[in-house]
Amino acid sequence: MALSNDLIAEFVKLTNGEKQPPSETTMYGTAVEYNGQIYVRLDGSDRMTPVTSTVSIKPGERVMVLMKKHTATVTGNISSPSASDSDVKEVDKKVQNVSDQISEFEIIIADKVSTDQLEAAIGRITKLETDNVTVNEKLTANEADISNLKTKDAEITGRLTVNEACIDDLNAKKLDVEVADIKYAAIENLEATDATIRNLKSDYADFKDTTTEKLTAHDATINKLDVDKLNVTDADIKYATIKNLEATDADLKNLMSDHADFKEATAGKFTAQDASIKKLDTEKLSVDAANIKYANIDFTNIGKAAMEYFYAQSGLIKDVTVGDQTITGELVGVTIKGDLIEGNTIVADKLVIKGDDGLYYKLNTDGATVEKEQTDYNSLNGQVIQAKSVTAEKISVNDLVAFDATIAGFSITDSALYSGAKASATNGTRGIYLGKDGQVSFGDGQNYIMYFKDTDGSWKLAISANSITFSSGRNIEDVISSMQDRMDEIADEVTTSLYVTSSKGNVFKNTNVSTILSVTIIRGTQRITDSETLALVFGEGAFLQWRYQLNDSDDYLTLAPEDQRIAEGGFKFKISPNDIDTKGVYACDLIVEEKEKNQNGN
Repeated sequence: MALSNDLIAEFVKLTNGEKQPPSETTMYGTAVEYNGQIYVRLDGSDRMTPVTSTVSIKPGERVMVLMKKHTATVTGNISSPSASDSDVKEVDKKVQNVSDQISEFEIIIADKVSTDQLEAAIGRITKLETDNVTVNEKLTANEADISNLKTKDAEITGRLTVNEACIDDLNAKKLDVEVADIKYAAIENLEATDATIRNLKSDYADFKDTTTEKLTAHDATINKLDVDKLNVTDADIKYATIKNLEATDADLKNLMSDHADFKEATAGKFTAQDASIKKLDTEKLSVDAANIKYANIDFTNIGKAAMEYFYAQSGLIKDVTVGDQTITGELVGVTIKGDLIEGNTIVADKLVIKGDDGLYYKLNTDGATVEKEQTDYNSLNGQVIQAKSVTAEKISVNDLVAFDATIAGFSITDSALYSGAKASATNGTRGIYLGKDGQVSFGDGQNYIMYFKDTDGSWKLAISANSITFSSGRNIEDVISSMQDRMDEIADEVTTSLYVTSSKGNVFKNTNVSTILSVTIIRGTQRITDSETLALVFGEGAFLQWRYQLNDSDDYLTLAPEDQRIAEGGFKFKISPNDIDTKGVYACDLIVEEKEKNQNGN
C-alpha cells in the first residue's frame, strides 16, 4: 500500500537533522467502531488507530486527532460540533423554567419520568414495574404476570391460565384436566374416555365392555363366557358345548357323542351296535356268528360231531373218521403247503421241486437214475421278453437292457442313473447322480462333490464340506490356516518403512525458526522411534545415517554420527536457518549390516 503524502512529510521531518520535530501534531480521520470500541482511520492510511476522546463521537463522523507523546486524542467532531458550556447551561435554565410553569399535559412521551405523585384519569402503560399497587375499584388488564396473588374474591369471565395453583375449595361446573393427582374424590357421575385406576372399590358396577389382566370375584353371574382357557377346581355345568375337550381326569356318568377317539380306554362293560376293531385282545370271545378271513388259533375246543360235519360238507376228506387225536380219511383235491411233509409213501403223477436258484424242476426216474428238467411252473421262458411291468422275487438274466426303470430307489433313464429326485448334477436334493456324459454329483445343496458342466460350457469341480481330510491325516482347513499365518509372518518380516516428519514445517532463511526432523520406522505393525527398540528388532549392527544435499547439487554428503545436530541415536535431527544457504535436502537411511538391508526416508 502506498504511503500518504502527510506521512511521507512527517517521515522527512523526522529524518532531517537540521530541524527538531514538533512535540505534537494534529491529523484528521474518520471514526470507526470495531468490537465495541471506537477507533480512527487516519486520512491516507487503512489502519485503525486506538484513540481517546474529549468529545462525543459516533462511527462514520469526521474527527480531529491530536498526536502527542505516542498517543492519539480526538479533540474535535467536525461532522457534529459540540455546543459550548455556556450554551448548554442556558438551555438547561430555559427547560427548568418551562417545567416549573407546566403542571398538566395531554400527552407525555418520555423515555423516563420520575415523580413523587402521579394522578391520571386514564393511563396506558406498556410495562409497569412497581413495589406496591392498590386498586380500589376495578383493574382491567389484557395480560398480567403476577408472582403471588392474594384476593378475597375474583371473578374471571374469560380464561385463567396458571402454572401452579393451590385451591382449598374448587366449585366448577366442568373440570377439564390432562393429568389429575387426587387423593380423595366424591363423584356422583363419572364419565371417562380413558381412565387408569389402580384400586377400584364399588358396591355396584355396570360395564359394557371390560378388559382386565386378572379378574377375581367371590360370586359371579355371567350370561355368556368366552375364554381361551378355563381353569376351575370344581364346575357344575348343566349343559356345555365344547369343540375340543382335553382333560387329565374326567368322571362322566353318561357320555353321548357322535364321534369319539380314544388312545386308550378301560371300560367295565362296552356295548356297541356296530364296531370296527383292527386288533382285539380278549380272554374270551362269545359270538353268535363270525365272518373271519384269517385266524391264528393256538387251541380250539371243537366237538367230534362238528369236525366230522365240517370235513364231510367241505369235501376235503373222503370217508372222514375223527378220533380223540387223529383224523383219518382220503384227501380229495387238496394242496398241502408246509416246510416238512412226513409219510411212509407219497404217490404222485408228477413231482416238482424248487431249486436253490428259485426255479422249479420236474423229477424223472426210470428206476435206476433221477433226472431233473426245468418246468414252466412259476417261470417265463423266451429269448426276448417285452412287458410294461414284470414283478418277481428273482430274475436270472445274462443281459438286461432298460431305458427307464426304478431299482432300489434308483431311477434309470436313457442318459443317467440317479437316486430319488436328484435328476441332475446340480440338483440340491440329497442323493447320487451319474450321467453318461461324465457328470457326477454326491450329497445335497450344502455338502457335496460335483463334477459338472456349467452353463457357459466349462467343466468344473466343486467340493463343499464341513471338513476335508487328505491321506496325510491333516485337515485342509488347518493347512490353509497355517499357510495364511506363515504368509502373515513373511509379510511382517519383509515390510519395513521409514518416515521423516518435521516439527515446524519448511525452514526459511529469513526466519529464526528451527525445525526438528523425527524418524519413525514401521516394521509390519510395529512402530520404532528409539535406538533401543531398533537394536532389539534389527540387531546391534543396525543404525541410522543422515545425508544432505545443498543448493542444486546432485550428490548427497554423509553426516558424521557425532554431528551435534543429531540426537537420540539419529532419530532426531535439528535444522536451523544457518544450516541452509539457498536450498537444502536431508535424507535418513536405515543401515542393517547383518541382513544388508537399506530403507530410505526423505
